[in-house]
Parts: sequence; C-alpha cells; structure tokens
Amino acid sequence: MGSFQQAMQRSGLKRTKQRECVYNVLEKADVPINAEQIYKELLSESINLSTVYRILESFVEKDIAIKATLGQSVTAIYELNRQEHKHHLICAECHSIVAISGCPLEQYVEDLSKTTHYQILEHKLEITGICPRCQAKHGK
Repeated sequence: MGSFQQAMQRSGLKRTKQRECVYNVLEKADVPINAEQIYKELLSESINLSTVYRILESFVEKDIAIKATLGQSVTAIYELNRQEHKHHLICAECHSIVAISGCPLEQYVEDLSKTTHYQILEHKLEITGICPRCQAKHGK
C-alpha cells in the first residue's frame, strides 16, 4: 500500500484524486512550498487554488503536513510531516530554502528544560543569509 493510502487511512480522510495530487506534489518537494506553487504544479489537473488551500489545511489538521512561515514572510509554506526535526537556511533575496541537517540546539534545549523546569514542546531555527546564486549576481 502506498504512502498516500496509508496517510488517508491513518487520518480518516477520504481518498480523493485531488488530495492525492496535492499529496504527490508535497511528497516530491525537497523543501517546503506554498499553496500557489502547488496550484501551479497542478494546473493540468483542474484543481482550483481554494481547493488546494482546503486540502492543505485538512492535511495540517490531520498531521499529514506541517504548516510554517519562515523569515519575515506571511505566506505559509507546507511540507509532508515525515516525523523529522528540521531547521532551515533562507536566502534574504530570492527566498530559496535549504533544510539544515542535524540540530545544533538539542543539548541547549535539554539544558534549558532542566534549568527552567519547562516542558519544551518544540523549537525552530531559521538562519537568513544570501545564497551563492544571489551572491554571484552581485559579484560577491
């Protein structure tokens, strides 16, 4: 059984062609993407943008996808919830996103929890810079 089928079974959502199309775009994406990018990928499927948003919100609600905003952006981005803890490097110019492997905050979060007695639920790390492509454009 494929991962889409498993996700629908676990979540209790009905399997539909439109949900499968959105799921497949998220599955192929190397980095989080926004609803408009998904919509553009699915133009040939005749799925409208509001449907893409509804599907994404249902995926988030059922923990199939993760919704976030990065940097100063107000645009939500989405990625499949692969149960992996990730952080991101964001280009301030072209807004490209690179996932950072490993977590440099693990020990800090553990120590912080011990000293403050907080039960820490999650943390996020975003590093903003200028990607090599944008640096090359500016001759840097």
